[in-house]
Amino acid sequence: MTRPDASTERRRIPRLPLWVIGAAVVVVILGALLWHGRSTMQERSAHETVATSRCEDAVRGELDNRLGANGQAAEAEFVDVDSRTTGVGSGEAQALQDAGRDRADIETHWAVTGDVTLDGELPSAARLGPTNPFRCTAAVLDDDSVVITGVHIN
Repeated sequence: MTRPDASTERRRIPRLPLWVIGAAVVVVILGALLWHGRSTMQERSAHETVATSRCEDAVRGELDNRLGANGQAAEAEFVDVDSRTTGVGSGEAQALQDAGRDRADIETHWAVTGDVTLDGELPSAARLGPTNPFRCTAAVLDDDSVVITGVHIN
């Protein structure tokens, strides 16, 4: 038996069907998008948490100013707190400028709303009740710092 010449024998290399290659590419792209989306959502959640915390601190500071630093602000409780992203108005833009920053530095701008409750007797000059609605806006910047751009109680 003679062996066929190598030049006449063609080696068949199995080829994957084009749809298998396409499906693999789609799976890789979807995986990358899901990973990016997950990390973006985690970052957004972290921004929301820090903005809410800083707003609560700012509201406590405003309460201290109104109450004369009598310690009631430290015991204040926050109820029905809600956070959402929002645009930057002219007053908030001015607060950013006062802090030496501008709109281009903002990663997310948050509006934090809710009620703050106070125990004990309140001085009438403070114009506060036992439960007071508040609104605070905070800009989380690209260096992860936070600038409070507005605080309003009642």
